[in-house]
Amino acid sequence: MFLSIRTVAPIALSLALLSLTSCHSASKDGKTSFSHTIDSTDIKHVEVATVSVQTLPDLQEYTSTVEAKVTNQIAPQMASRIKRIYVEVGQQVSRGQLLAEMDHSQLEQARLQVEERKSALARIDELYKIGGISQSEWEATRRALTLAQTSYNNIKENTQLRSPISGVVTARNYDAGDMMSPQMPLLVVERVNPVVLRVNPSERYYGQMTKGMPVTITSESLPDETFAGKISLKYPTINPQTHTFTMEIEATNPERKLVPGQYARISINLGDKEYTVVPTESIVKQIGSAEQCVYIVRDGIAHRQVVLVERTIGKYTAISEGVSPGDVVVTTGASILSDQMPVQVSQAQQ
Repeated sequence: MFLSIRTVAPIALSLALLSLTSCHSASKDGKTSFSHTIDSTDIKHVEVATVSVQTLPDLQEYTSTVEAKVTNQIAPQMASRIKRIYVEVGQQVSRGQLLAEMDHSQLEQARLQVEERKSALARIDELYKIGGISQSEWEATRRALTLAQTSYNNIKENTQLRSPISGVVTARNYDAGDMMSPQMPLLVVERVNPVVLRVNPSERYYGQMTKGMPVTITSESLPDETFAGKISLKYPTINPQTHTFTMEIEATNPERKLVPGQYARISINLGDKEYTVVPTESIVKQIGSAEQCVYIVRDGIAHRQVVLVERTIGKYTAISEGVSPGDVVVTTGASILSDQMPVQVSQAQQ
């Protein structure tokens, strides 16, 4: 059976009026008012904890890059052909050890010139003794020999390349037979025990961080290792643009586990300090933003509160702005909440 349009319209209107009437209630004074109830399914069950004050280590942490204590670039003073290289990358070398030899042709010429100057001086010396030449001529010949010997020693030093330090070879840029280029050293030798790391703390810590203060060094590439270091140098100036100062950290490295170029984290303990803390799990990070917040529960309603995180130590996070001791924050269930959402506390934690 089909209903005509004339029949359907009155029915629809009647249903609408009935629905509207059901949403109203009559008060004692005869006025009509709307009623509103919260569906129990909208109430989220959460667990909470109370914001507290705790005494924790005041650890200042920085990231840095491991550097060698000393780096030497091994190269002759003038371009020359490489005759032989005696070391490989990773090899430990001692101070004065012969690393490479350059072409000897210039050295041989310099040696012959020294021999000629010696012979000339021997002849002149005999004449000078019997008065055959003046003192100025004798001194000129002697100076010529001295210059020839100096030139020979310089060429020899640049022909036989020796390590100026005890360390490890970290780069080899040529092979035997190559012509040296002034733009690139033949070898690089570095002293990696100890190693050095540089950090740039805020100027607020300038008076608290002093030379000799111990530090702890860790690295993601060595997750089970901890290295002891100390502040070896504190620069006496503060950068006016960044308001930071530079410090050098020195750490012994006998097993060479810390290598130049490696990322590391430095932790400096400035003593104990009182922090306003919340459980780390109560912190909610906003997707696509650096903003972080917690949900504070008041009268069964969760209020979203942006916080400024100072630092995190394990299961606790120190907050410098946004919460006060005694506030009740949501721990379990915080990630599914929104501002002003009704909640039911399932279990309180202290």
